[in-house]
Amino acid sequence: MIVEIIPEPKGAAGFGNLARYVVGAERGVDPAAWERLSSYVLGKQTARGEIVTDVRVTNSSHGADNVGLAVKEAMAANDRCIGSRAPKVYHFVISLQPGESLAPRQFEQAEQRIVDALGLGDCQRISVTHNSKEHLHRHVAIATASAPDMKNHRPRHDYAKVMAGAAELERELGLAPTNHERGTGRAHADSLQERAQTVADELVAAKTWDELHRVAAAHGLVIKPRGDGLVVGSLDNAKLHVRASRVRRELGKNRLEDRLGPYQPPGQGDERGGQERPPAADGQVRGREAPAADSTGTAKGALYDRYLAERAAATAARNLELAAMRERQAAHTRALREFYADRMRQERALNGGARRIRRRNVQTVGELRDAAHAQRIVEQRAAREKLKAAHRLEKWEDWLRARAGEGDAAALSALRSRETAEPRAWKTSCEAPIRRAAGTCC
Repeated sequence: MIVEIIPEPKGAAGFGNLARYVVGAERGVDPAAWERLSSYVLGKQTARGEIVTDVRVTNSSHGADNVGLAVKEAMAANDRCIGSRAPKVYHFVISLQPGESLAPRQFEQAEQRIVDALGLGDCQRISVTHNSKEHLHRHVAIATASAPDMKNHRPRHDYAKVMAGAAELERELGLAPTNHERGTGRAHADSLQERAQTVADELVAAKTWDELHRVAAAHGLVIKPRGDGLVVGSLDNAKLHVRASRVRRELGKNRLEDRLGPYQPPGQGDERGGQERPPAADGQVRGREAPAADSTGTAKGALYDRYLAERAAATAARNLELAAMRERQAAHTRALREFYADRMRQERALNGGARRIRRRNVQTVGELRDAAHAQRIVEQRAAREKLKAAHRLEKWEDWLRARAGEGDAAALSALRSRETAEPRAWKTSCEAPIRRAAGTCC
């Protein structure tokens, strides 16, 4: 199943023109003059050669037999909403793969599920099923300003909602699964950004491009150029990426190149040494954080794998709690908004008293609402920071110290080798320029 959202073209004629297209009515004819649907539309071809097999009218006082009058009613409802300049139509198409079929009742259920997810269930709409030579599909045309409250309901984050609903419907109706990743690009990008931010400290702490790519790959990420900057992408999906500077400012191209030198792709070796390193053995990770062996010859790859596994588990647990917290906070925000909207309506509906008093009361309610929302933002931010502090993700060195304190001999050996190696690295990177400037270094 594919659910395609059709954007309203600039300068379109509105709901009447869209209804003519999906029903297959003649252009230039007023909807009120359309013949009865049973003798005019069903079984006939549209301008594109498609057969109209089913028509449904929802939330209208007219039925499918008087679809022209239903369209006129929806157009009039849209015209009553004069406070919005946004488009007042919404159009999407539910398409089945070749060879698949749904009964009219199943199509109606699928349509209702998607419309409810968009928050347009109270709006008037026309639904038309077309049977082309390739596949069966259903057009849904919605008059977004036709709800009883006379507001223009424009869905937010509609692609993510529609594609999530399509995936659920595929499972329930037994349809062949379809890749819905294109429609949920923003949601996937936000998820990727959150995942990258959990390892941003390790990425920023990398001393070379080789180490940066290695740390990113250990978490299923890749850092690559795009345009004039860098992006953080997913190893599982080459099309999915976010701007590196959105993950952390220190990961922007200019800051990384100032610190690490010109960009080097993965596998090109350390740009400071200019030579490629031999590939690491299975189960091992190259670099100072995961040395090949300690003084006793014990391999460190398994130790670093333990660290990555524990960190991944801690990250997953923290993300689950963060998701639950976001849902609770979103519910609280909606309840707070509805409460003060109701208070505002009550104050404006009061007939008694002077106009000056009503205006003052409305202003007071507005001030209370703004203060409550400001306090909500502070409290929610503090709650998120508290949760992150309670589920702090340990860095490699901190993890080594904790395991060494528990008596882990391998962690203690790795920690000692790391501490003895760091002063030499500091002298190489910091003292050499000073000695060269003083003329004491060749």
